Amino acid sequence: MSGSVHERWLDYAVDVVASTDHDCTKDGGGCLEGGGESWMRWPGYLGSEFREGVGLLLVGNVHRDFTSNNVPLWVSELLVSTTKHLRADPENHRSQYFSEVQAAYHRGLAGDDDGGEPWKVARPFAYILRQLGMSWPEVAYTNASKSQHDSAPSKLITGCLSRWPLEELATRLDARAVITCSAPARESLANKGLAVHYFPQRYSYAKLDEIATAIL
Repeated sequence: MSGSVHERWLDYAVDVVASTDHDCTKDGGGCLEGGGESWMRWPGYLGSEFREGVGLLLVGNVHRDFTSNNVPLWVSELLVSTTKHLRADPENHRSQYFSEVQAAYHRGLAGDDDGGEPWKVARPFAYILRQLGMSWPEVAYTNASKSQHDSAPSKLITGCLSRWPLEELATRLDARAVITCSAPARESLANKGLAVHYFPQRYSYAKLDEIATAIL
């Protein structure tokens, strides 16, 4: 694969944000953020220390409110602003988008040094990462649905998985394994030749330990 893993992820991100051949709103998607627009889609995050063949791809289900669990408002504001700029100027805003998305998602996924809580979706993934001796900068994160919704409608998820197949992202990143809490994501990755580890959203720590042991 040509180009650095960061550039390959950015190509993917631009496709998710700027493409006009898929409309998530037709499947019930939209934007839950103040100042956002209904077309907005969110490709996720690539950590600054992600290494090909070593880094993991973590997959959630559906994007929810970016300020959930008391995550500060600047996270939502930055993601909305940088996504608008990328859509308007995908060539010249790439580098700034990459750094701003890293900052926003890292706060949401990892919390902060002052005890600020992360998004709830991050908790089981963070537990697995601790078992592996890894940190958020070493992984990539995305959701099965690229649009936002306050639940998890199957049509929205299926449409996004069809347009942006997870196996293509995993291959683009040369991810060591995929870990997901999304049943549709797991189903879409079946028989794709990838190491896929699934835990249900009502998980047990025994299941998370099992996944960590399998990856180790």
